[in-house]
Amino acid sequence: MSTTCESCGADDPVLYAVRRRYVTPESWDTPGSDRLMAEVEQWCYACCTHYPHEPAGADPTAGSPEGGADSGADSAGDTGS
Repeated sequence: MSTTCESCGADDPVLYAVRRRYVTPESWDTPGSDRLMAEVEQWCYACCTHYPHEPAGADPTAGSPEGGADSGADSAGDTGS
């Protein structure tokens, strides 16, 4: 198994299985969107704390360093920033 983060390319011995989330905030002329990718990627801790994603494990509290807390958007479209 590779020890390279698929998001930033950093070499890290500990990687987390995640699904990438693309969040676009609502604007005056465009609706917001929140898309969860089907592909599972291996991310380092830093990317998990900075970018929207969802843990890929069957257990929602496993596979992510923040204990399953979603770094992505909630139903209101908040990007968590």
